[in-house]
Amino acid sequence: MMLRVIYLSLFTIASALPPLSPSNARNNASLISHEDGSCIIQAAHFLPSEPGIVPKNFKGLRFDCEFDKRFVLPLDLDANQEKEMRGMLVDGRLVANYSMLVFNPPNANPTTSKQMEIKVVDESVRIPRGADMLAYIKTAPTPRPPAFHKEDGDPFFFFPAPKRALVIKVIDSDGDTVSETPAQLSDYVFGTGGDSITARSQLNACSYGKFDLKPESPEGLDSNTSAEGVIKVTIDIPFSSGKYAVESAVRDEAAKILGYELPGEAYDYVMISVKCYQYCNWAAYAYTNSWLSVFKNEFITQPGVILHELGHNFNLDHSGENESEYGDHTCLMGNSGSLYSTDGGRMCYNGAKNWQLGWYEEDGDKIDLDPNNRDGDDNWTGTLVGVSDYRNNPNGHAIVIRIRSGINKDLFVSLNRVKGINEQNIEAVDQVIIVETHGNGGDGFSQSWLKGKLSEGGMWRSNGTFGNTGEVLSISAPAIDLAAKPGYADVHICLGSMCGFPSISPVPTNKMSLTPTLEPTTSSHPTMKATCSSSLGDANYPGGGVSNVYATGGDMFDVTAVKDVVVTQISFFGGNTLNYVLYKKIGLGPFELDDRSNQSAWELLASGTATKDIPYSNVATTDAFTVSIPNGSTQAFYIHLIGHAAIAIYEGNYSDIMYENDDMQISRGTAFQRGEPFNNANGFLPGGGLTSVIYDDIDCSDPPSISPSIVLSKPPSVFPTSAPSVSPSIVISKRPFIAPTPTPTPPSIGCYE
Repeated sequence: MMLRVIYLSLFTIASALPPLSPSNARNNASLISHEDGSCIIQAAHFLPSEPGIVPKNFKGLRFDCEFDKRFVLPLDLDANQEKEMRGMLVDGRLVANYSMLVFNPPNANPTTSKQMEIKVVDESVRIPRGADMLAYIKTAPTPRPPAFHKEDGDPFFFFPAPKRALVIKVIDSDGDTVSETPAQLSDYVFGTGGDSITARSQLNACSYGKFDLKPESPEGLDSNTSAEGVIKVTIDIPFSSGKYAVESAVRDEAAKILGYELPGEAYDYVMISVKCYQYCNWAAYAYTNSWLSVFKNEFITQPGVILHELGHNFNLDHSGENESEYGDHTCLMGNSGSLYSTDGGRMCYNGAKNWQLGWYEEDGDKIDLDPNNRDGDDNWTGTLVGVSDYRNNPNGHAIVIRIRSGINKDLFVSLNRVKGINEQNIEAVDQVIIVETHGNGGDGFSQSWLKGKLSEGGMWRSNGTFGNTGEVLSISAPAIDLAAKPGYADVHICLGSMCGFPSISPVPTNKMSLTPTLEPTTSSHPTMKATCSSSLGDANYPGGGVSNVYATGGDMFDVTAVKDVVVTQISFFGGNTLNYVLYKKIGLGPFELDDRSNQSAWELLASGTATKDIPYSNVATTDAFTVSIPNGSTQAFYIHLIGHAAIAIYEGNYSDIMYENDDMQISRGTAFQRGEPFNNANGFLPGGGLTSVIYDDIDCSDPPSISPSIVLSKPPSVFPTSAPSVSPSIVISKRPFIAPTPTPTPPSIGCYE
């Protein structure tokens, strides 16, 4: 292909540009759409096509230059410029679909050769290497036609006006298109044919009626070319022409059919359904703070993928964990396996995203704490409920707490209640989760990172001082009661080195009574029968000479008790930091062959991120749980890694005993392919995973001697056991800091960085 270079000087803007390609020639007259020579900056976010996996060198964010509504070119940036653009997007100096890239910036130094010219090089806009991007960016003179409509300055999501949406089924010049008819697409996306799990139904559920994705049908089209909220468009180029040419062609042909350029006044959101462009490792992409999203192949039928992409239209960034920007699987803005299914996506957003969306704005829904302005108050306590109980919350407990850092890295605390509208959430199930945002204080575009997951009695501490406070921040969950209606978590937030678990007592007032000390009781007798803790199995990688060792996705196996035991954790081989899900079969008994692909036969036991137990080892251990197995009974377990490989040894038969001792036996099970849990199990070959079962022997034959010790009781529920004379209305309140009295050392608890 001939290289075409057009110089856009700081001092002279070309009045006309030669064609970049035949298919785009019709747009060249409007290529420079502003008098000063500029374009609107767009930010396109891409979602990987495989759940839980981010391919090597996958580019999740790409910046584009939009010259008019039908012509877009990529911005060609060096690594530092791309980082600078991302930073400006995060701190608010750059607003996607609003800020402009100016080819003739008035503040540029004409003597600086690096900022002398912008080039349009072979269908991309190249910024001079090493140039400071801030010199080229300015706020648009007037806002673009909004993809959403704010009223009186409030978040647009709060208002229950329907959001009008259109799906475009694209047919290319070779006749290639997705297999679904317009009517089927309408049903998958909007539920017009009776589908009960759709993008529309889940958005309505998560927003509690504040957001309705309504199908809007153009007039005058027959059923062969359209359905409710869907039209067919045929373009004169193949999909292999690439992202920018296909997008331009689709907008052109849609404008001919509709009589106006998209989105026009008729639509708030437009979803384009295509077959694969080149580089097909993506499922979908969407433009930030905009109206347009694009879906490849079958992903237009998957509600979770649509909600992820619409999240970008809502100006949401990704939700990550550890080093993966998509790794937070408690949130639709991650890449959880729950997104990738026609019946998937029954989950909502995390606390940081919920704060930004503004769907929960009633009194008490959001608690805003600023430790930098605490005036001597170093402790806060209160109660959280999950989004699935938002309408079942008579005491008005909070949905999310924001803790301001003063350095643009704020924390958001919420209860990840997995039920109802959030029932397909597979990480940090029913735990208190702590999320950190980088930029915009949770009020605008910002990547979020999952930092902590707390079970009852757990505590998270900041890695060093928190923000500008000069103190370590501790967040604890002294009580989580899922049997209550609604299920709730008590949360204690504390600055300083003397933080511990508070004692919480229900009182019939409008304040929560809180005592900062733990009252010890001394006893020479244990309150529970002593147990012996032990383990069986080997999760280490085998040494040389062992054959048939392969990477797998997970392992299903049986544990048979020779005496009464309680399984408490499982260790496994896989890597440094591992996302996992752990299931147990419902009821006692070994797994059957049909159970391997039947998820309904299993219940989720634990999930989250496990880290290696010992440096230079790749053995990690799950979160704690309890599963009792009576003497002579068998319990089946299934552990699966998300985005990581496990290890299994392929040999023998399913019922072979791999490990045994005087307490239990572990039988060889079956290994599963990498990817989604309950997949085809590698052709159902026997594969014993590198696994170790940690357990307590209830009938310990040689119990340890127990000396007098301090016993810490579980904090009672904040809900009274009998109705008080005055109906309590418990609210989250700031408690004056009370100088700590000497207290016993609390139990060992996890600490996250």
